[in-house]
Amino acid sequence: MSEQKKRLHMAHNIYSNPVLNGTGRKFDGFSIDFRGIQTPRATYWALCNWGMNLSGFRTEHPDAKGGGAYAGMQNTCNGKTAIMAFWEIFYEGESKRHNARRVYPAGKDNTFGGEGEGTNYITPFGWEDNCWYRMILRSWVDAEKGTTFVGQWICNRETGSWSLISCFDTGLKDSFLEGGMSQFQENYWDEDSEPIREFHLKNIYVLDHTDKKWKYIERTALSYDDPAWHFNTAGTHNFGATTEYFFGSAGGDVENAKEYDAVRPLSSVYAVEKKEELFGGEKELLPKKEQKNGRSYLCFEGGNTACPVMLCAYTVLDNTGKTVAKKEVSLPTIREIELPEGSRFLCKLVDVYGRERDYELQL
Repeated sequence: MSEQKKRLHMAHNIYSNPVLNGTGRKFDGFSIDFRGIQTPRATYWALCNWGMNLSGFRTEHPDAKGGGAYAGMQNTCNGKTAIMAFWEIFYEGESKRHNARRVYPAGKDNTFGGEGEGTNYITPFGWEDNCWYRMILRSWVDAEKGTTFVGQWICNRETGSWSLISCFDTGLKDSFLEGGMSQFQENYWDEDSEPIREFHLKNIYVLDHTDKKWKYIERTALSYDDPAWHFNTAGTHNFGATTEYFFGSAGGDVENAKEYDAVRPLSSVYAVEKKEELFGGEKELLPKKEQKNGRSYLCFEGGNTACPVMLCAYTVLDNTGKTVAKKEVSLPTIREIELPEGSRFLCKLVDVYGRERDYELQL
């Protein structure tokens, strides 16, 4: 596209709505593998759109509404990024608002507007084209605060390297993820609408809140923005599935939009039957004791290629076997734990997949 030519529309949106039959539609986790094939700037790939369950919040605020959230990856004018965001919750006739607060990384909460208001975290994340990435979302109740935390991790499937993007305290009691757990590709700036943008998705799993089992989502409904919606979009749109992944693309120009649209589906359900096991064989993050300035600390070794740990429940015993300390901590917000005096240290680590491992250290 020449610099003189200004486009007056965006590329079409491509949507994915997973078929959640066989689940309880209440979730403690979500996992998806994403690969960007053609990734021009001004494109957002929403890898999950969900809502926080408000049942607990509504026991005190019956008219509460809102609580939507989203997470994914972008290519912006400033480079490639990762994002997670939470919309506000309104209550008492919308006169009061409740916001999620970021607990990792530390720092002042970032607020956003323009599409509703809320808090988010956007960070540079140099993801590469034609490389598979896994995004995992997990929700859990933090033992210390008693409220529901949500964490976002991304793994480079080729190198095995994990990154904790952010962790938020929703401020909600006994909450979990719910909703359609949907995806979309969006071009959000008309001057960058001409290039084709293309994505692949596979290995969609949900962690059922009811029975605590990961469930594979074989089918999803792919679609593009209905012309009846009168969005300011135009150009090509294509979607479907192979035996291994779902795909979608949009961008460019068509000479006759009505003729082009007439021979292409507005929406269709596709299946990817060839699933990969969600986990197995990952390097473990191992606990170890370190001495600093005469004090003992629990640290972890394994680096960023070890499967991330979400929770640590530990007990410190004296030389008679009596418990001298007991605690559960959310590890996404803590990098080391100062240990009280004792002779034995027992800990249970829970990773992002929910697997539990028990360890013992001599103090």
